[in-house]
Amino acid sequence: VDLTAIPLFVRAGSIIPMGPAKQFTSQSSGEPMEIRIYPGADASFTLYEDEGDNYQYEKGIFSSIEMKWDDAAATLTIGTRKGTFPGMEKSRTFRLLVVKPRTEKNETVTINYNGKRKEITLLDKKER
Repeated sequence: VDLTAIPLFVRAGSIIPMGPAKQFTSQSSGEPMEIRIYPGADASFTLYEDEGDNYQYEKGIFSSIEMKWDDAAATLTIGTRKGTFPGMEKSRTFRLLVVKPRTEKNETVTINYNGKRKEITLLDKKER
């Protein structure tokens, strides 16, 4: 079922990652991961990733990326990646989407992330 076909309630101040459809965990689609931001409050989220097909995560072999949304500044901070695992993408593309429920136009920005801290302002002052 597509997200446009069902009603969905999301609390203001939420960050939700949306990955491309896969047939199996190690499949790479080449598409960017979409990070949906629902403004209205500050938010934080930790993106966790591992190999997906074994128990190495139990030995600490995984990565995490902390994301923080500052609602007043309309800024998303993507933290420095912590950890590593075999087959991990060294850099990746995120499609950042600020969902504006009362309008048809959502703010979308595509960025490249190489594991280093990034701060992105997504809305200009008149849109906040």
